Amino acid sequence: MATNQNTKRKDKARVVLRKGESQRKDGKYDFRWTSPDGKRHSIYAATLEEFREKENDIQRDSLEGIKAEARYVTLNDMFTLWAKVKRGLKDNTFQNYLYLYRQFVEPDFGKSKVSALKKSDVKQFYNTLADERGLQISTIDSVHTVLHQVLDMAVIIAGVLVFGMSVSLYAIIAVYVTALVTDTVLEGTKQARAVWIISDKNEQIAPVVMEKMHRGITRFPASGVYTQQEKSVLLCVVSIKQIPYLKEIVMEIDENSFLIVGDVREVMGNGFVQKLQ
Repeated sequence: MATNQNTKRKDKARVVLRKGESQRKDGKYDFRWTSPDGKRHSIYAATLEEFREKENDIQRDSLEGIKAEARYVTLNDMFTLWAKVKRGLKDNTFQNYLYLYRQFVEPDFGKSKVSALKKSDVKQFYNTLADERGLQISTIDSVHTVLHQVLDMAVIIAGVLVFGMSVSLYAIIAVYVTALVTDTVLEGTKQARAVWIISDKNEQIAPVVMEKMHRGITRFPASGVYTQQEKSVLLCVVSIKQIPYLKEIVMEIDENSFLIVGDVREVMGNGFVQKLQ
């Protein structure tokens, strides 16, 4: 007579036991598991309720290979990871982030364990920067910007490891959008383009651009290294939608002209507003 290989194990009270669980002859419960490093572990408890609480604690630390040592991860550890994966910033902005963290966070507050941090700890840290170190509010805001992103990464990693990727995906999207908006506020948006025009007919191009596009032009003296010829270079800042029109104007006057178009994140000065029209 065939036996059922899928028979579930039960304790003396006929409660179904989970994988790795067993009840000893003396009535105590035993849970055994193997950690990712190959080591075997076990816990014991007198009652099933106490036993399950201990087991859940262990699984929270060990799920998906998380070791209990993860609770000792510091802000500095998370910052090192953040600095390795952060993308999409101009180099000077990224270097400023690194400087702010290493100068004001890393020496003391950065040694704090992420698992033990509370909102009040962060507020107290900011107060210390203002009261004891005399930092301006604008500087503290900049420190907050980078520290906030580091803490967001810590939350995401913990969420992915404990709850899985599908549940944590919403948090990842939210944090990405938040970081993108923050970086955009700091760096400005790509609403404009700087156009350098190199042509033998710049004297004809400049007045036409100013008349038809209502944009100012700056002229710089220059000379060709290869040709040794003296000429001028025009610089004009225009909105993105004006680029095709500017190219059309320049090419109609001099089809051999040379144009360099670059991103401009922020335009300040006489004749310009924050967003080009």
